[in-house]
Amino acid sequence: MYFQAKVLVYNFVDNSAANWFKVGYDLANVKHTLTLKFLNTNAIDKTFQADWTAEKEQLQRLAEIKQSETSSISQPVISDERKVNENTEKKLEGKTDKIIIVQAPVKSDIKITGEQLAVVESLIISLQGRLASDELKLWQFNTGLSVSEAWVKVGIASERQRVLDSVRQQIQSAPTGVSADYLSVLQQLSAILEKPNLMVEDRRQILQIMPKLFIN
Repeated sequence: MYFQAKVLVYNFVDNSAANWFKVGYDLANVKHTLTLKFLNTNAIDKTFQADWTAEKEQLQRLAEIKQSETSSISQPVISDERKVNENTEKKLEGKTDKIIIVQAPVKSDIKITGEQLAVVESLIISLQGRLASDELKLWQFNTGLSVSEAWVKVGIASERQRVLDSVRQQIQSAPTGVSADYLSVLQQLSAILEKPNLMVEDRRQILQIMPKLFIN
């Protein structure tokens, strides 16, 4: 049986477009949680330009697969899901974004389907190509990928150094458009993840920090 504890997920109450950090984090998170339950395809779709036909088709396929997740025979079982943090931010245009952070153990007798994984990985590569001409958006997207992977794999000895190096590289390569406040939050997160052993208080701090990266 596959078991992955302390999975970090979240819900966007406002269905407006996500920032590119969130898109990257969400797509990488699918591979780690082995389910599409937490993937908000509508919010991701709003970040795509109208002529991104291939990417829209890939996202639509993920939405269809998500809809078909109906039984525990081929899909993970999410148990003991609980809200651990909530963050609300009012925007200048009068909208309100609310992010609810939850933790849930994920266990499954069958790992992620080949098609689901292939579509996610193909979409990630496609989006990196689309964003190649926009340094800031590409950086945000890749940072989301790195942070998602680091959160899950930092406790695995064989993966720890690689995932930490990936987060550090993103911090060091931050383009001019990244605000000092945003970079500071990312540095705080990196400092916690670099600790040899994450204690309860460390995880609590991470849960307080993460919402600041999900909201523009």
